[in-house]
Amino acid sequence: MLPDDMADLFRPIYRAPAPPPHQPGIHALIVGISRYPNLPLPGHGDELSPDERKLGLEQLTCAARSAWSVHNWLLQTEKQLPLPLLSIRTLLSLSDDENREFGADSLPAHGASLERFQAAANSWRADLSHDPDHVALFYYAGHGFQRKRSGDLVMLLEGTGGQLGGRLAHSIEASHLVGGMAPSQLHPRIARKQVYLFDACRMPLTDGYKYEDEPGGSLWDIAALGEFEDDRLMPRYYTTRPGASAYGLPDNLTLFSRALLRCFDGSAAEFNTAMDRWEVTAASLSEAFNRELIAVSEDEKIEAKQKVQVDGLGEPLTLVKFPTAPEVEVSVSVDPASAVPATKISIGDFMAPPRDFGPPLDPHPLRVKLPMGSYRVSVTSDGLHLDCLRNLNARESVWRLELDE
Repeated sequence: MLPDDMADLFRPIYRAPAPPPHQPGIHALIVGISRYPNLPLPGHGDELSPDERKLGLEQLTCAARSAWSVHNWLLQTEKQLPLPLLSIRTLLSLSDDENREFGADSLPAHGASLERFQAAANSWRADLSHDPDHVALFYYAGHGFQRKRSGDLVMLLEGTGGQLGGRLAHSIEASHLVGGMAPSQLHPRIARKQVYLFDACRMPLTDGYKYEDEPGGSLWDIAALGEFEDDRLMPRYYTTRPGASAYGLPDNLTLFSRALLRCFDGSAAEFNTAMDRWEVTAASLSEAFNRELIAVSEDEKIEAKQKVQVDGLGEPLTLVKFPTAPEVEVSVSVDPASAVPATKISIGDFMAPPRDFGPPLDPHPLRVKLPMGSYRVSVTSDGLHLDCLRNLNARESVWRLELDE
């Protein structure tokens, strides 16, 4: 018999009300760990001896908040998901500041220990094992490090740095998590579409070479495929390349999660002509992710040389769909700059009356949000005139209009 707080993890904190029988859908597992009680507080690691520093790591400030943001985004935009959202399991280990901000009593699941992770992951897999058309979604934000020989990412759970067990007893290797989700004799009908988002550093541990073969924690036995082919569509997004750090903003979100949500909100959208709709796919997310990381870094004036790595894209996979074209901010500049005070710009999308700006154009460049699509642009200035067509999407959101003198 499981304790009540553990049994709750087998009952998701969100479950769709009365879904139709045999309805394929999305089951999500979200983990965010800021508080590592056995690690020093941020900025205090240098005060400790090497033995006390516990892997050379400190507690975090924004991982749990980032995971909670992903959780809330799923609930708020459920109708834009490609399948019904059937369940979410969310484990959070909050920093003191996050705890004051959210209030522990307001969170339906709290704590990301190894035991809780094991319970949540096993019940998540059980939900996903009834229909190969289900979609699995996994997001992890917290400490991570890179195995040197295998290249595997190791996710460090709440108990990291404690006195019991080996140094990596409270950790899970990404390959172990993913490997246990493969089709097998025990789980022949497991979801064949699985999306993994790993928001963690991939630096080697301090003195990590001494612990290269130290085993991590275990979620489950990994059965041999046997007669089953591993035919999963399984894109995996890592917040940075092997050997590099990931970044976050204190009292805010990780750069990865901010870029992810911007992509999901439309900056990674592309038009699917066959379906006649705008959507974010696994491939368009891969293409847009680093562009949005750069944009977030520039917004916050952070010199973060962080670059997302993506594995396993495979066939097309829709992640988000839009009922109408998502909006994007376009920057419109006129050359020569001397024409700006007398310039008028009209922007029309062939379906509605054009919008007029200026004269004068203030500010310049003009910045305006418009739905993605194709536009007819008309520019007039002191007898000069220009008519042109422009496409607007996240890749083509800077228009430079040159007037002939």
